[in-house]
Amino acid sequence: MKVNGLVAKLKQSKLFKDSFWAIFGNGLGTALLLIAGIIIARYLGKDVYGEYGVVKTNMFYIAGFSTFGLGLTSTRFIAKYLGEDRTQIIGIIKTATAITIVFSTFLAIIIAVFSQPLAEYLNSPTMARPFKFLSFIIIVKSLGTTSNGILSGLGDFKSIAQNAIFSGLVMLISCVPLTYFYGLDGSLAALSLSQIINTGLNYYKIRIKFKQFPIYYKAFNPKELISFSFPIAMQEISYSVCNWIGILALTKYSSMGEVGIYSATAQWNAVILFIPGLLHNVVLSHLSKSQTTQSHKKNIRALLTVYLICTVIPFLCVYCFSSFIASFYGKGFGQMIPVLRILTLATIPLCCSDVFKSELLAIGHPWILFSIRCIKDVIFVGAVIFFLTHYTTIGGALSYAICNLIISILFFVALYLAYIFTIKKNS
Repeated sequence: MKVNGLVAKLKQSKLFKDSFWAIFGNGLGTALLLIAGIIIARYLGKDVYGEYGVVKTNMFYIAGFSTFGLGLTSTRFIAKYLGEDRTQIIGIIKTATAITIVFSTFLAIIIAVFSQPLAEYLNSPTMARPFKFLSFIIIVKSLGTTSNGILSGLGDFKSIAQNAIFSGLVMLISCVPLTYFYGLDGSLAALSLSQIINTGLNYYKIRIKFKQFPIYYKAFNPKELISFSFPIAMQEISYSVCNWIGILALTKYSSMGEVGIYSATAQWNAVILFIPGLLHNVVLSHLSKSQTTQSHKKNIRALLTVYLICTVIPFLCVYCFSSFIASFYGKGFGQMIPVLRILTLATIPLCCSDVFKSELLAIGHPWILFSIRCIKDVIFVGAVIFFLTHYTTIGGALSYAICNLIISILFFVALYLAYIFTIKKNS
């Protein structure tokens, strides 16, 4: 009877339903992308896959700040105004989309113009063409990030899940023939196609949602969005730029083969983090709504427990089967095993940090979060360059993984202290 009562209670919970769709749909989409990545790695080989990894990794890093922080800001503002003034919703959506288009296009042009000099600086002239691919994908991926934030604010996590699954299927199906016949260009074309479809489906769902809101909507003041999103954008810029520099340092001071090993390993990081990562917008959406102080603290503790369990269990699985996983990638990926174990270990403190990041945003302290993250990112870049130039015998990918683990632990401690400080200050 108790079990039946618990199941019935969970079915009625909006948080549970949102979490289910975020985990199931996007989790399956991530799994499909992982399988596609393994297939591409086997076709391209370690060195060429390193070039593909540079484009794919930088796509996520640069798209993180080319939205100007409007992915998370859209979630927070839409969730807030749904209960206060629904005439503002369409205005928020259109304003967030317009800013994303302008800012991402500006960055895309810069990347396209400097693609050749950047490739020559990295001593990889063949990278000029992939960097031009990157400039196009950035615009699409940025709009996809903002549209995910909009749908999260609207509470439509089911649509996000369905779109992620479909785009993942497109990536998996298209990558095999395109990579086989066209090599690196084909794999990048498959990546572009999946992102275009995901973004297009997101905005199709958003247009349908317009019917729920008043026809005569209020034009939302862009200054209000920008003033809140600016510190979020700055922290995304800090994170993206510093990680981008880290990848470029790995490329310059190590080799494309080491970048390939890191890129393959980073896919498994994404697998471990997909549950907490997908719950991020769910958590932010719910924490942004009014709650009593006691229930708020209880939710924080519960989320920490859930995030810890959801990260430790898959980490242990990956750790135990690391040799088996490396064998899937083919010859040349044997050095991936220690990198995989250390880099995935870093997901545990990194995952738990997301709870405090969401809390600081929900209670309106984006500048505190920016300060901590900026310091963390700068230290990370310095540590990566130091390890790559002073400990050359242990391998570039392994050096990168060690730095990631150390900095992730320090980041979690800093965020926890910031959370304690804001609680005491507000009490």
